[in-house]
Amino acid sequence: MAESDASFTAQPPVTIPRQLLIVSPHFPPINAPDHQRVRMSLPYLAEFGWRAHVLAVDPALITGTIDPGLSTTIPPETPITWSHALPLPIARCLGLKGIAYRALFHLYRDGLRLLRRHPCQLVYFSTTLFPVMALGPLWQRRLGIPYVLDFQDPWRRSWSEILQTRVVPGNRIKYLFSHIPPHLLEPWIVRHASHLICNSAAYRDTFLRRYVNVKPERISVLPFGVPTRDFAHIAQNAPENRFFNHDDGTRNWVSLGASNASMAYGYRVLFTALHTERASDPEGWRSVRLHFIGTSYGPGDRAEFTVLPIARELGVADMVQEHPHRIPYFLGLRILTESDLLLMVGSDNAGYSASRTATLLYSRRPILGILRAEAPVTDLLRDNPANRVGIFDPNGDLEKTVADLRPHLRHFLRADRKQEAAPPDLVRFAPLTARFMTEQQCLLFDQVAGGGRRLPSLVRDG
Repeated sequence: MAESDASFTAQPPVTIPRQLLIVSPHFPPINAPDHQRVRMSLPYLAEFGWRAHVLAVDPALITGTIDPGLSTTIPPETPITWSHALPLPIARCLGLKGIAYRALFHLYRDGLRLLRRHPCQLVYFSTTLFPVMALGPLWQRRLGIPYVLDFQDPWRRSWSEILQTRVVPGNRIKYLFSHIPPHLLEPWIVRHASHLICNSAAYRDTFLRRYVNVKPERISVLPFGVPTRDFAHIAQNAPENRFFNHDDGTRNWVSLGASNASMAYGYRVLFTALHTERASDPEGWRSVRLHFIGTSYGPGDRAEFTVLPIARELGVADMVQEHPHRIPYFLGLRILTESDLLLMVGSDNAGYSASRTATLLYSRRPILGILRAEAPVTDLLRDNPANRVGIFDPNGDLEKTVADLRPHLRHFLRADRKQEAAPPDLVRFAPLTARFMTEQQCLLFDQVAGGGRRLPSLVRDG
């Protein structure tokens, strides 16, 4: 266990600030979406009465993208303990390639040492490496410390959904076996948790249906907040934008973030509408380029193209550039602010809520959303007249959906390239900021640890 110089201060349980252990195996300088809630919360925790110690995995042992710029956003006084993990060659021999399993024992041992050495009122798991959440009930049994789980994405899927999946990564037998741990572990982990945080109301409803013993007051809905502080540091931290020149007359339409099979229908709607529009106005569409950046979680040569094959099939590949690799965080923000239009292609899953949604809204660029009507962000997009939303139903009429989208495409083709979306109403936008979301987390932590105020309805009901 490699521990930074700073650490928990041994104090009586009633002393403020309260002590919080955050378990986030991915942590800066690793560039990963599942540590963003933690990263954005750290600057504000002390303001709301909590002091955090982070337990993470040594970045040198993780196969992922290193982004030094992210480390500059971590408050320097934050104590971090870096855990080890099984070396990858040994782990492969044991069939444990994922970092969650490779680091599980080390995280358990290091976390137990920290919790014994320093008083702590609460353990908070914020990660999509879900097996690590099994440490919560283990530490609770040993030390009696409550824990809170942040389910940013679903973990367990129904067997009917799993068996109906047509295209699977790798061997189908291995794929089926990979879904056994969620079915064994999730009920146990959830049953003993003091509270659950979900990224959308749809995920919360799934838990309530699945676990009848989990009461609604034990689950809160907290989307990702906007890291407003980060926008002020783009110029200092962002590398040069080499993806496009925003001054050369090209209309650069950008989608930033991971893609998956559940978005395929949305891409088909978009590319079919583009193909039809271009056929009616080839010269007008000559200046438009669509950039899909950071679409794959796979590192290096394991990064897969998921958007370009669909564009090629539908005859618009010459308009589409896909860069599957993850890019530095601040470069992503720079690209957002330099784009002519932001594309938000939604998932077949009606409850899906992209972690970048609020950030896109704050960037002051027009947004074209291609979404399910039930998607949480649909109404937010429509609040700003600079945005347009095309609605799709994966079981609906594709031809009608495409026809409904085409006027939105023509609108942005003819719009002023330098048009900015209206600045967000700061009063209405405040509940979307990282600071506000951190305050809600701390209210929740207060309640779990004892003596806290009642949670506001915004948090409980989403």
